[in-house]
Amino acid sequence: MPTKTAGNSTITWTGMTGGPDVGRITANLTQAPIDTTGVNGTFFNYETGIVEGTVDVEMFYLKGVHTVGAMTPGTKLAGFTVTLVSGNTITANSAMVETARVDLQPNDVVRVTATFRLCEGAVTVA
Repeated sequence: MPTKTAGNSTITWTGMTGGPDVGRITANLTQAPIDTTGVNGTFFNYETGIVEGTVDVEMFYLKGVHTVGAMTPGTKLAGFTVTLVSGNTITANSAMVETARVDLQPNDVVRVTATFRLCEGAVTVA
């Protein structure tokens, strides 16, 4: 299990206690353009669309110490925040569990690999 230090990425949401150790986080963000070209336009015009994305996470926690809540697909987690090693953060009002694989390891260690869909409100990258 990775050692939690100030240099590790973290992931949190409302109702979680004790924050799991994060082995890997991959943020996949997109912002689709909106075509606003006039009917007789000679050049394409675009406006920025909605930011959307997913976050892939591999995390480890102790079954008897941490509470992460339900990890079944379709579950929505409120107050979702990812803090990357760089110090940048990605926040969303909530995130929906799209996929989850839960592996029970020796000594009550639980390994979760999951994909979270950022949803319901603005996605902020800072």
